[in-house]
Amino acid sequence: VGIAAGAGMIDGKARCAEIQFVDYHQSAAQTIRLAARILYQNYGDWHVPLLIRTKSGSGGGGPISSSTVGGGAYGHSNTGEQWFTTIPGMITICPATPFDAKGLLLEAARAQSPVTFLERGRLYRSEPPKDSHGNIIAAIAEYWNVPDGYYTLPIGKARRLRIGEGPSSVAIICWGTMVLEACTAAADIVNREGGAIEVVDLRTLAPFDEEAVAAAVREANRVIVVTEEADLTSFGRHVHSWIVQNCFYDLDGTPAFISALPAPAAPYNAPEEIAFYPTAKTIEAKIEELLEE
Repeated sequence: VGIAAGAGMIDGKARCAEIQFVDYHQSAAQTIRLAARILYQNYGDWHVPLLIRTKSGSGGGGPISSSTVGGGAYGHSNTGEQWFTTIPGMITICPATPFDAKGLLLEAARAQSPVTFLERGRLYRSEPPKDSHGNIIAAIAEYWNVPDGYYTLPIGKARRLRIGEGPSSVAIICWGTMVLEACTAAADIVNREGGAIEVVDLRTLAPFDEEAVAAAVREANRVIVVTEEADLTSFGRHVHSWIVQNCFYDLDGTPAFISALPAPAAPYNAPEEIAFYPTAKTIEAKIEELLEE
């Protein structure tokens, strides 16, 4: 990480430092924090283009609720956003689809600031999410088509995915693997009850797209924040508190929050891992609860 940061300072070209699992970042934590503040310390004279790629979150392949494979367990399952999003000057990205992963990765390589690129392990071998009847969810399926050529996507912009037709009744704010789970939950509710639910895929966590979040909350008046992290001091809780502070008068009820269980570490075997993380069923139950208020 230090070599990549120093080389970028010399010629202005980002190098990619790979950390195999985000759990291992602590050995470079001091260097990472320093890289993010050098521009400030030097009054804008030295930029630090640096790209850090790392696997984060639960392991396996595909959505949590559809996996029969164990995950990364205690040593390879931390999510990472609760660390990197607290560093001023650090851009943090966590894509949910192959199309976004490529476009944002190429854009991150052009940035003149340090970027942490969190790659959820379950998304490496994922397919478009399906509803409980096995139907592919069209609103998100197109983002598994990845062009061969060069393209970039803007950092700091969320994607709003509408499941169903008409005005949204609930907004679900999420990122990474949780986008797939949220789409499945929303599709099952819409298939049963009609209407529409909006899934807001943040894509960039720091800085996150406040305008898109606020617009989704204004339309739906009900919101759920879903994160793969445990609750305490999580980035997801930061988003939740931001909504309370900035969108309070647009809400018809208490904004809901769903996170992983507050256990010391993720279990390895699939049944316990499914119980540890939020899944489509967890989110579906919370949507129904909000709609009944």
